[in-house]
Amino acid sequence: MGTRTQLLEWASRQVGHVGGEMYWRILQGWSGGGYDWCAVFCSCALKQTDTPCNYFPSTYAFDWIHDHETIGSAWVDKWQLQEGDMISFHWPIPNDPRPYSGDHVGIVEKVLGSGTYQTIEGNVSNSVGRRIRRVSDGIIGGIRPRYEEDEVTEAEMDRIAAKVWQRAINFKNGANDKPWNASAGDRLGYIDYDTHTLNKKLDTIIELLQKPGEAE
Repeated sequence: MGTRTQLLEWASRQVGHVGGEMYWRILQGWSGGGYDWCAVFCSCALKQTDTPCNYFPSTYAFDWIHDHETIGSAWVDKWQLQEGDMISFHWPIPNDPRPYSGDHVGIVEKVLGSGTYQTIEGNVSNSVGRRIRRVSDGIIGGIRPRYEEDEVTEAEMDRIAAKVWQRAINFKNGANDKPWNASAGDRLGYIDYDTHTLNKKLDTIIELLQKPGEAE
């Protein structure tokens, strides 16, 4: 699994490269036939750094309206993009047949603040280049890849689980009881004990019901 640094370093090394044929060949094994290749460039960046990302690999720009099922929880609001995110643009045209659809994609290299980002993009004047992009330039959002540094380790999950288990919570035994504190672990223990006790009582009742004459 790749890191942000690895992906951005790979993308940075491509700046100045002309034409998309190399990226088409990396991704799909053919020249691309002159088709647009901005999404192909992003897909190659992910592939070359072994970085998983919802929606990718793809040869098309993305947007939330049409692609939400494959993007899922990885979608990022246009004001909250971070370094290493895939960024998408929509540039309206008269009588636009696909309003709000993705027209172009790139990679966020730096967050400059106030909805402004420095990007690395493929297929800009048929080359890879850096651009300064603002939300007002048509940014519609992005997708956050799964970078190695963002993954939760087993040790971290154990630490979080232990913290939750010990967390104090308020609860009531009955509708008129005042709430009192106990740890989540203790509370679960009480629930388990109460459930066990209730099951034993139910078993006794069922057993009596199955023996007419002894249930009176």
